[in-house]
Amino acid sequence: MIREFLARHKKPLGVIAISSLVFIILGLYAAFRDTSSLVSYERLNALIAKNEVKRAVLSSQYIYLYTDKGTFSVPRSDKTEEIVLRSVPIEHSFEFFPFLIFSVVSLSVFAVIWKVASGYLNKKASYGVIKAGASKLNGDVPKEQVYEIKSPLKFTDIAGVDEAKNELEEIVEFLKNPKLFKSRNIHMPKGVLLVGAPGVGKTLLARAVAGEAGVPFFYKSAATFVEMYVGVGAKRVNELFLAAKRKAPSIIFIDEIDAIGKTRGSAGSGERESTLNQLLVEMDGFEGSSGVIVIAATNKIDVLDEALLRAGRFDRRVFVELPDIKGREEILKIYLKNKKHSLDASALARHTTGFSGAALANLVNEAAISALKRGSERIEEIDFAEVRNKVVYGTKRVAVLGEREIDILCAYQAAKLLYGTKNGVKISYISQVEIRCDEDDMEYKGAKEIERLVSFYLVGRAATKTLFGDVYYQSKTDFEKASELAKNTLLKYGFLSENKTLTSVLQENENALADFVAEYKQEITALATVLREDRHFELSELEAKGVL
Repeated sequence: MIREFLARHKKPLGVIAISSLVFIILGLYAAFRDTSSLVSYERLNALIAKNEVKRAVLSSQYIYLYTDKGTFSVPRSDKTEEIVLRSVPIEHSFEFFPFLIFSVVSLSVFAVIWKVASGYLNKKASYGVIKAGASKLNGDVPKEQVYEIKSPLKFTDIAGVDEAKNELEEIVEFLKNPKLFKSRNIHMPKGVLLVGAPGVGKTLLARAVAGEAGVPFFYKSAATFVEMYVGVGAKRVNELFLAAKRKAPSIIFIDEIDAIGKTRGSAGSGERESTLNQLLVEMDGFEGSSGVIVIAATNKIDVLDEALLRAGRFDRRVFVELPDIKGREEILKIYLKNKKHSLDASALARHTTGFSGAALANLVNEAAISALKRGSERIEEIDFAEVRNKVVYGTKRVAVLGEREIDILCAYQAAKLLYGTKNGVKISYISQVEIRCDEDDMEYKGAKEIERLVSFYLVGRAATKTLFGDVYYQSKTDFEKASELAKNTLLKYGFLSENKTLTSVLQENENALADFVAEYKQEITALATVLREDRHFELSELEAKGVL
């Protein structure tokens, strides 16, 4: 009887079944659709900091955050999972199982009405599950989300990097009014490379440029471009530039660009090189007047591929230096501004030679923790003294220099400066913590010029050995540069006889430099005394003081 009924009413039942399935699908979509709001990393950090997250649930692509104000989501990654775990444990989502149960029950009911239709639908569902599993096995990667950030930072919020801020003012003006530059046929740099030690404020500077200009800011760490899957990095670079162009004028900031920008052909994966090639193509693909500025940061400019540094890509380089005593005082005032304290920022600045802005922030924070442990509402000198010892001798090691260490550092830099000026080495930067020379156009330098550069990098070691009886760790970077120059130019290109080893070349050089230090010991000591003023000097200023 049932079969006869179904046979007679096959067509209308089919319509009813299909219509019902459509309503079920729409109902399932309404029940299970994602109604959360995507948030940026900054918003995520704010939610965690304010303890607003009550529950966190992990799905295949997102982490869902349940708060009293609503549900939010962030793309799933190791970084976002680490941030969320600071506040609440993360639960694993099992939303697929209710969906499956509801589907099975519905399909079972319709199997009584129309067995053929339900069988067909079950086959399609099974095929969908198999296809989804195959996609995972094939290594499909979710699309990378690209977010714009509205930066609240201004140049007034950053201290200790005045020279870098001055160089970036032109970029701000261009971003504020690109049409003015275009009307006069003026093309601003496509890319700006911020070069400096870790913690000096490169990322803060890029965000401040965006804040001053009032334009969207797209932040990416270069390491996030590279995946184990071939082509993913290049695709993410393309998506980043497309998003920035749609929001132009805008800023793309790529942090630690050396992660993908190392010289091609060096040790590394093909995926990294394909990502770099895509970045080069993208930077060639938009005009300097398009309103998009690419800012990148690195502390290893020497390893970057030459194609990145040529004109038309990163046209401008801005060196971000460690802050001098005045800069450290201004930075300390910023970090102490909203804290109760009885500290003299000027006195603290004198005792933090060699500190970066990030290190100073850490120092102030540690002092605040010390005051809290003492039960005091104010940060006092005793907290700073305790933190200083902890920083020097404890696990949180930051370079804090005592009087003897400063003497060694100044003598080291004074010997380099004196040797350089007496031997025609072009000095481009002078401070207590760094003497920088110009190494451009190495291919046009002769053997004698390169030998003088090798000596320039080794004379500081000779000075500390002669004046203080030992060689110190601060010479490590200069020694590596001297070794590289000697190996790659003097020996490799036949400037010296082949029977000389790298060790013998460096040893002969150091012996000669010991004689130089002995001859000019008095001048080196006088110059070191001036460098103890702990600030940036010009050559003309030192010549006027009579120490050069």
